Amino acid sequence: MTGTIGILKALCTDKNITSEEADAILARMIDAGFYSPVRRISDLL
Repeated sequence: MTGTIGILKALCTDKNITSEEADAILARMIDAGFYSPVRRISDLL
């Protein structure tokens, strides 16, 4: 997986951020107009 979603997933996998933090970041991005095929990074882990 590449792109923004892939980066957020990799950050979780490498334990740089928690899945909750990644979900919150993605939610803020979506609220700002970012198109995402997924709504929660935690669903990908």
